[in-house]
This record gives sequence, structure tokens and C-alpha cells, in this order.
Amino acid sequence: MTTRNYYSPEQKAAIAALHWDEKQTLSQISRENKISISAVRRWVREYSPAVNDNGEKITKKTVSELEARIAELEQDNQILREAVTLMDKYSREQIKKSNRRLV
Repeated sequence: MTTRNYYSPEQKAAIAALHWDEKQTLSQISRENKISISAVRRWVREYSPAVNDNGEKITKKTVSELEARIAELEQDNQILREAVTLMDKYSREQIKKSNRRLV
């Protein structure tokens, strides 16, 4: 029975950095670290660095997390817009009722 190794995101990023920073091939990284080449390939893809407008390095995984957060915030905004619309409608009705009482 084989034991399964677990790697933290930091370890995965460090292994992926061997490909990008030290220009090692995927097969070299796989052999030296005793990790399947498919795992190394996936980590390189997930943790490949890109540079944003501020010159900061970001990874595809970070981009995916940010996109998920944006979708969540857009959903929250939609809920708030609907709540404001309902509150506005209710307020207008209350003003009309109070105006009728005054007349």
C-alpha cells in the first residue's frame, strides 16, 4: 500500500518555481522530487506567475479566487439593489399615506 504525500500551496508554488525561475524541465522536477509529472504540470499551470498593473506577481489560482470573490460581491450587490428598491417603494407608499392624512 502506498502512502499519499500532501503538499501545501507554498510547497506546490516552490516546486512550480523550479520550472519558471530555474528553467528545469517538468520531467527533471518530477524525477528529483518523486512527484508525478501530471501533478507537476498542474502545479506549474496553477502557480505560473503573471504580473499585474502594479508589478506584483499573481498566479492563475489567485486570479480564480479573485474571480470567485467578484462573483460573490456582484451577487451581494444585486441583493442590496433589490432591497433598496423595496425600501424606496415602501417609503413612497408611507409618504403618500401620511400626505392623505394631512389633507
